[in-house]
Amino acid sequence: MKWIKKSMIYLILTVAAVVVLFPILWVFLTAMKSRVDTFAMPPVWIFMPRLQNYIELMSRYDYGRYFINTLIVVTSVSAVSIVTGTLAAYSITRFKIKQGRFILFWVLSIRMTPPVAGILPIYIIISRMGLLDTRIALIIANLLFNIPLVMWLMRGFMIELPEELEEAAMIDGCSRLGAFARVILPLCVPGIVATATFVVIFTWNEFMYALSLTGNISKTMPVAVMQFVTNRGIDWNKMAAAGSLSIIPIIIFTLLISKHLIRGLTLGALKE
Repeated sequence: MKWIKKSMIYLILTVAAVVVLFPILWVFLTAMKSRVDTFAMPPVWIFMPRLQNYIELMSRYDYGRYFINTLIVVTSVSAVSIVTGTLAAYSITRFKIKQGRFILFWVLSIRMTPPVAGILPIYIIISRMGLLDTRIALIIANLLFNIPLVMWLMRGFMIELPEELEEAAMIDGCSRLGAFARVILPLCVPGIVATATFVVIFTWNEFMYALSLTGNISKTMPVAVMQFVTNRGIDWNKMAAAGSLSIIPIIIFTLLISKHLIRGLTLGALKE
């Protein structure tokens, strides 16, 4: 009976993995097919792979610039969000603040607000500041939603850390900031990594604000993929190539920090 139960578990996990990974595999296969093979029925599984679609993305469509735009926005938003949100979470966790519960609810409500509800006022503000079609506009827009997320998630980690740790450090001569930097921050590394992963993924995949606030200069990768949908049809091969290039950095990033990510999630990154 025990081996039957274990076999069923492995079977279920295998089926789940196939269901999740098959669309990604299909995207990569489509990116390396010719147009004839793409529309062949039944689908062609054995074919001569070609890199022409990737070459055209880099040479003809300047996809490298879109990658750099996305990387700069994601890096800036992640760094500012983690620093600001972590400090805010520490403050609201360790200090008695009037209406603290209300502030937390207000912060959470910002993250829960549908992006479409804020696109018009944000567009007007960015336009009047003269920042349309700039990376700064995207950074500002993404910070509005990611800082509350970081603050809420990091608060879940810091609640679990006893205040006695900081008190002991301050008795030994550390200031409040020193105790935070030398004691609390190292203990929060798994939580910071888990939270940063969410921020990176959300910012990397952000589409609505990137579409509304950018033109050709600061266009990001999710928006760049849409240029292959035209009134003459959809270029599935180039769209698949662009989509696969958008997936690869996130996969690599997740694999690199997977050890800390799993530890961070199990420590309660999503815990109230």
